[in-house]
Amino acid sequence: LTLKGYIEDSDAISLSVSTQNWTDLRVITPPVHGQEVKKNEVVLKLDTEKILKNLQMLSYELKILDFNKEILQEEIKLAEELEPLEKEKIDQLENYAKVDYKRYKEIYLPFDKRSASMSLKRNEEYLAYAAEELNQLKKMYEADDLTEETEEIILQRAQNQYDQAKFSLEAAKIRNEELMQIRFPRDQTAIDTNFNRDKLSIKTMRKIKPVELNLQKLEGKKISEERKQFAINKSKIEKDLKIMQSIKSPSNGVLFWGTFDRGKWSGGNSLKPKLRKGGVLKPFEEFATISPSKRIRARLNLPEKNLHQVSIGHEANLTLTSADESKLPSSIKSISKTPVLPGTYDLTADIMIPKGFLPPVPGSACTLECVTYL
Repeated sequence: LTLKGYIEDSDAISLSVSTQNWTDLRVITPPVHGQEVKKNEVVLKLDTEKILKNLQMLSYELKILDFNKEILQEEIKLAEELEPLEKEKIDQLENYAKVDYKRYKEIYLPFDKRSASMSLKRNEEYLAYAAEELNQLKKMYEADDLTEETEEIILQRAQNQYDQAKFSLEAAKIRNEELMQIRFPRDQTAIDTNFNRDKLSIKTMRKIKPVELNLQKLEGKKISEERKQFAINKSKIEKDLKIMQSIKSPSNGVLFWGTFDRGKWSGGNSLKPKLRKGGVLKPFEEFATISPSKRIRARLNLPEKNLHQVSIGHEANLTLTSADESKLPSSIKSISKTPVLPGTYDLTADIMIPKGFLPPVPGSACTLECVTYL
């Protein structure tokens, strides 16, 4: 029975950048394919300028939130202390509005109407006095012996006073009509409207003031939650920064670009755009593998039709494609219980490396030959 497969390093460790939140993984110094590395040796350097700036901004945000919370706490404290005074002020405003409205209705409006009537009456009396004086002068001058010139002067003066009084009365009637029919009704409507508006405003103020205080308290809780979230985010980013600053080899070995799947190497072509200066990796993307090459084995494809022809411990010979003349003694170590591909099972074989024989490199193609008995 002949099986095909690849050499695998059972101790190989794949490398990835396992940042939880930061995704901008830009390469500054890429790893070198095929390089022998020591444990804890830096194999990849990433650009940390942006993440450092982000952390700085998060620090500023935390300080700003602390200041805002401190200011808000003082505002809440002041509002709580002023609450009784504000209530007293609202009661006072309500009382003033009621008193002013009552005084207007009971004192100022009736007085203004009386004043307008008195003004009209005064002008009527003034006209009556002027008319009576003119009539009396006319009667008197008909009977006395004053010169005609003197009579004309005095009568003309009285006539002028009468005409002025008559015009003043006419103006007073117009003003009185305007006051009674237009200004007083308008003033009363405006006063009523303002009084009703004041009542609504005061009613609203009574409801708003406690709500404003509760709103400030909720805002304080919101700031606390925001700060908590910012602190969590900052902690996560700090952990990501620590990961980005320490991409080191977990053991001594040879560095390979890419990964191995049952010994088969993925190759490095797909990683060339990423593993260069300015290239960008994805979080948790396996970009390289460290192979200590201390414990190598063969991983082979076992067709389902041959599944019952081999068993664990079965001895075999292994041939490397790179050294097809050499047959390395081996034995079957394990056989998978389930298929790894449709119609194919996974077979693992241990290899006995002769002294002086150069150990095969992980990813090398190989062939396993074993004798089966039906």
